[in-house]
Order: sequence, then structure tokens, then C-alpha cells
Amino acid sequence: MSLGATAIWTADTVRTCVGKVLVLTCVALASGAVHAQGTRSAPLPVNEQAASSPMPEQPVDILKLARDVNGLHAPGLLPWHIEATYQIFDDSGKPKSSGTFEEFWASPTKFKRVLTTPASTETEFGTDHGYYRTGSHEWPDKAEILVDETLVQPIPEGLDLLGLELKKKAVSLGPVHLECVTLQSAGGFVSPSVYCFAQDKPILRATIPSQGRVQTEYDKFALFDGRYVATDIRVVGENGKLSAAVHVDTLEAASSVPDSAFLPPVGATLITEPIPLAQATAASLALLQSLPSYPQFAKTTGEQGDVLLDISVDRNGRVEN
Repeated sequence: MSLGATAIWTADTVRTCVGKVLVLTCVALASGAVHAQGTRSAPLPVNEQAASSPMPEQPVDILKLARDVNGLHAPGLLPWHIEATYQIFDDSGKPKSSGTFEEFWASPTKFKRVLTTPASTETEFGTDHGYYRTGSHEWPDKAEILVDETLVQPIPEGLDLLGLELKKKAVSLGPVHLECVTLQSAGGFVSPSVYCFAQDKPILRATIPSQGRVQTEYDKFALFDGRYVATDIRVVGENGKLSAAVHVDTLEAASSVPDSAFLPPVGATLITEPIPLAQATAASLALLQSLPSYPQFAKTTGEQGDVLLDISVDRNGRVEN
């Protein structure tokens, strides 16, 4: 089932699209202009049946609930299929490249995702025995990595709220008034540091960065299996210019997809080695950064130098080694 028609619906339109294997409630927003300081779209219209979970009072409860109702990453979720197009912009905001992203998902260890860029096509298979890949083995540009993260898991599972100071804050991005939760950590900063939601509903509308990170804006929503999925996403870079834009063309149930579609072909490479990331890419994806304390002895004696630290992290951002 295509979501392409949602782009022309007005802010007050609420439609229910019934397919053979999917009931999809599509809530559309009026299209808004991009602004360096945030989204210009109209507030999300309230649909009580769709958005049945009210906004909790405590900020930690807000984030926990929001993680449960946004994106397509949850235990027991119906199998799904998503297709999206994306565009990458240069530092001046001019189009640089474009591509497509497609994923068939049945479980955390049973999925197939395809990223097509102007230079290559990469296909990754999730199996009980690990991840396999065909096509180019070059890690894509950091903006292209965000395609999967902003669509599927906009609030990271690896974001550990323990030890963080969370506060509620009202933020206005253009004419849109949002309820936000700020994250602070002693001795470091969290990226993103602010998660903003529709008023009175835990529907993610924006993540606002700290330390000059990219800002992500979420617009036009579809409800799939009780979870909100933004069908238009904009990423604003450190310079205030549009860095990337993602549009979901298709979101549907994938119950009828045969098991053979998830099997890696002969010749697929088992990903057993860590994938190195460029420094700028790693910095943009970090969930929490803590500044190390300068040793007092080194301060006293004037000792200084470079330290190289090699860390392996898993898909959810947790340190493995």
C-alpha cells in the first residue's frame, strides 16, 4: 500500500486505508517550509483513537512511552515492508545525491534491507547466524546511515536513561508548539539532547542537538501496528542548511513474504569484522559523549599527548569490547 497520496491531504484530514493484509491509519499534516531553526509544519491533528496514550507527567516516562510508540522497532511487531526515497544536500543546501531504501522485516534476526546509492547497491540480510551483505562493502555517507535510524528507530534503544538528568521544556519551532524532554549528563553531553513531541501526545516531532549536531524534524505520520512512523523527515546540518530529506513511499504489512526472501544468496559475505567509521560519522551517531578528566599529575608536570582508544560497539550503541 502506497502512502504517496498522504502528501496532498490537509492538516485536518484523517483517513483509514483498509488493505487485504493491513489496516493503516494515515494522519497527514500540512506541508511546511524548512527553517534553519526547525520545522514549519502545522501541529499534528489529534486523533483520539490513534493516539490513545496520553502524555505522562514525568519526563523519564515520556521518553519510555515515546520509545514504545514511535518507529518500527519493537518486540512482537507485525512483519512489515517499507520503501523510501532520500536526497542528500551539500553544505550550501544544494542537492548532492539521492537514493532509495527498502526493508523487509520479520524479526530482529530475520530481515532484508537494501540501500541504493548513485555508486552502489548494498543488501544486508539478518539471520540467526549473523549479518550477511552483498554489493559494495564501503560504509555509506553518515547522512545515508540516518535513513534507517530516522525511519525505523528514531529514539535509540541503546539510549540508557539511568544517570541522566531529564527535564520537561516547552519549545516553539516556528509556529509549532512542542513538549520536549531535555537530557543532561554530568561530565558529558547527550546527542540528541532534546526530544520534542506533539502537544499532549508522545508523537516524536523533532530531535534538537547539542554541540552542533544535526537536527531532525518529523512530519506527516502513518500509524502501523500501534506505532507512529513519520513519512517525511528532514535533517538540518550544523550550518542550518538542509542536509538530508527522506520520504516514505510505501509502508505495509509483509506477512505474505516467503522465508526464501530473507535468505542471503550464495557469495554473500558474513560480517564478522568491525566496520570502521570516519571520525565525523562516529561523532554524529554518538548517543553519549563524556569528556575525560585530565590527570592531576599530568597537569602538575605539564605532561600532554595524544591517546588512541579503540572501542567496539553493537548495533544499539552499547560497548562490546
